[in-house]
Amino acid sequence: MFIVLVTLVLSLAALVSVDAGQLYTTTTPSHSTVYYEQPAGTPKGVVLALHGCDHGAEDFWNRSSSCLGCHGLPVGLTTSAYIVKNGYIFASFSTSSLNGCWSSISDGLHFGEVVQLLNKKFSVPLFVYGISIGTLALLVNLGK
Repeated sequence: MFIVLVTLVLSLAALVSVDAGQLYTTTTPSHSTVYYEQPAGTPKGVVLALHGCDHGAEDFWNRSSSCLGCHGLPVGLTTSAYIVKNGYIFASFSTSSLNGCWSSISDGLHFGEVVQLLNKKFSVPLFVYGISIGTLALLVNLGK
């Protein structure tokens, strides 16, 4: 099973250039850094990704002058590049928890601010998805 998954990820990575566009950052009032990458032309929407435990927004992009802490994991690079290549802005931010896992208490405020910031900055539909515990963070914070 592991070999099949690795093969699938590597096959997808070969189909998508990981240098899809320019990486930008912006900051919320509570100092959460939001990373986002825009497609060429008018975007169809924004896709906000919530990472899993022990991961962060830095997983979705390679190290660059825009993100010195980025370290691009293969599945993260493939995901962000695929979404941008298909005309969507790809955005992510990291949990404020020291252990790298989402907390409904500390991250609820940050989630709401990030959604407001993205809605204000881009006048396009916003889609949110979570990876692993990021899905739970999404469900817990939907109304914030």
